[in-house]
Amino acid sequence: MISQKKSHLTVKMIKFISDIFIIAVSFIIGCKMKFKLFLYFSDVKYYENMYVDVDIYLNFLWLLILIWIVSFLISGLYKERKGPLAQVDEIKAVGIGVSVATLQTLAFTFIFESLPQSRYVIVYAAVSIFVLMFFSRLTINKLYSFWKTKSSQNLRSIIIGATSVGQNVAEKMILYPELGFQYLGTISNRQPKKLNFHLKYKFKRLGSIPTYKKIFKQLKVQAVFITTNINSKNLNNIISYCKENNIIIRFTPSRYHFRKGSLNFTDMDGIPLMQIYHTSFNKLNLIIKRIIDIIITIPLFLISLPILVTISIIIRLNSPGPALYKQLRVGKTKPQDNLARNRKKNIVPTKKSGK
Repeated sequence: MISQKKSHLTVKMIKFISDIFIIAVSFIIGCKMKFKLFLYFSDVKYYENMYVDVDIYLNFLWLLILIWIVSFLISGLYKERKGPLAQVDEIKAVGIGVSVATLQTLAFTFIFESLPQSRYVIVYAAVSIFVLMFFSRLTINKLYSFWKTKSSQNLRSIIIGATSVGQNVAEKMILYPELGFQYLGTISNRQPKKLNFHLKYKFKRLGSIPTYKKIFKQLKVQAVFITTNINSKNLNNIISYCKENNIIIRFTPSRYHFRKGSLNFTDMDGIPLMQIYHTSFNKLNLIIKRIIDIIITIPLFLISLPILVTISIIIRLNSPGPALYKQLRVGKTKPQDNLARNRKKNIVPTKKSGK
């Protein structure tokens, strides 16, 4: 059986590969629309008789794909989304990703003149990418949801507590199997008097809280949701047992407090939950983030450089003194560091001044 992590990673890889293919095809479509079909809004008549080397776009196709994929990563397009509105959220993310990538591409064409300069090709490609990614995401998500519904891969889950919150969590599991959990039943000291509509025929009371070990072993539980207040002794015993048997444990926020770094705040389609996890430090993520920061920062700095120079000249012409001044700031790695900023006020001599 494929694990939950591997299945999510597989879907992300399928989407990633399909996006690369869509970007390449879309830029080829954009070139065809501009230079073969002559679709442009201009009064210029000589395009039809002008030879255009379309191969230059193909030569830089790898760079365009890289810019777009990095932009998608920055905009969080490949984050996992759950719940009934997951598809809507992903389509919104596609729109944001395409917009960011289009602006990034336009910025690079202004900076590097060797890149293809046709704005029409970029716009046509952007529209094509959005449409193709819309149908691609819709198809992949539908197939994945169908596979998860039919497969036995969802985590075998038990809810401790028949409170209203516990019943809401059980309903989410039953109604939305794509969330990744299979409802086995509820552990509660007593049968609830009222049940939510979708639980009237599917609610299962498995037993009382002190018998949790027997129930966990019999049903081969993989995930536990604590939705009611439990005394500290039982709570610690359940947490220890889940840790020893590699069982995921989540609970609704309440009076319980754990050491810093041991909790992950999450939700199940709007229901707030906390998950106990082991803190790990991933240096690879920090390296990737730093590379992405540099890729974004350099183009933005080059674009804003003329504006910054103009502001400095205006400051110098309108008031005596330097255009920039240094301000002492507290940094992350250094206790104190000087930060250069544009001067906003006139230099007025005072009897007493700080360092």
